[in-house]
Amino acid sequence: MKYFSEIQRFPRWIFFLIASSLSTVLIILGSVYARSTSPPEKKEILIAFVVIILFESLAILFITRIKQEVRIDRTGIHYRYPPFKNKEVQIPISKIKNYDCITYSRPQYGYKAGRWAFFVKTPSITTIGISKVIKLTFIDGSTFLIGTKKPSEFIQTLDSLKNRNEET
Repeated sequence: MKYFSEIQRFPRWIFFLIASSLSTVLIILGSVYARSTSPPEKKEILIAFVVIILFESLAILFITRIKQEVRIDRTGIHYRYPPFKNKEVQIPISKIKNYDCITYSRPQYGYKAGRWAFFVKTPSITTIGISKVIKLTFIDGSTFLIGTKKPSEFIQTLDSLKNRNEET
């Protein structure tokens, strides 16, 4: 039996965007520092350098930790979205009534389920750069969206597991 597994991370262009932002700010601060004549002003600019580098480094560290992990096996669909959802959540195959691949047109990315879903009607787990989601409809009528770069493989795995569960 073939199972499905996928890990998605932020695309590389995000890091280039952060790096270009950082370099622009550092160039501006460097030119202001070079034109500065008073020691207190130079000290303030150096403090600004340190603070900006610290915040940019923390942002990059945080973004590198964000990933979407989805796994499908005989027990169901398992997902995590560290650092927001570190504990793996399992969706049993028996609770899924229907599923379909849809094109996700709205740019809503991230973990929007559980306690983080204050204003979200449809819980979802997606990352930047994904336009295809699997819409799961449960027996109770609720829905859940899971973003994927491999929608056909995701659907094929669900099909085989659903058919296997219906036969037993």
